[in-house]
Amino acid sequence: MKVLALVFLLLCLGFAPAAHAADWAVRCAPDGTQCEAWQRLMVKGTVQRMAEIAIGFPDGPRQPARGVMVLPLGIMLPAGVKLSIDNAAPYGAQVRYCTHDGCMAFLTLDDVVLTELRKGRAATLAFQSFAGKDVTLPISLNGITAALDEAAAKTKQD
Repeated sequence: MKVLALVFLLLCLGFAPAAHAADWAVRCAPDGTQCEAWQRLMVKGTVQRMAEIAIGFPDGPRQPARGVMVLPLGIMLPAGVKLSIDNAAPYGAQVRYCTHDGCMAFLTLDDVVLTELRKGRAATLAFQSFAGKDVTLPISLNGITAALDEAAAKTKQD
């Protein structure tokens, strides 16, 4: 329930200005209690968002992180979404719901996954279009360590 409340808060209330750490940025809720590292994946050559991935610490920086993926509308919901790091076996997540802003999927990221992200060179986000076409988006991991560290440090514990 905390995760849904956090997502709702962050989507509805907006964010403080983002600080950038290479290809990743850090944004915080207006009250400063929750911060997350995030990256927006754009349609090449445009300013249109294809997807967005955010990693935060809703239960405090010493607990598993939560990944929130905002995917485009028009995707095959039962297929879910897969996060792959350096071509290793993917981590899967179900799409929970869609709004006018996109379809939302959530993934718990334990220390093993966070370490893989920190040490990784590249990652991908994969899903299927409604027409059944496989879509794979590259995710830069440049700057993710600094962004995760900053988000964890700025997140206040209960």
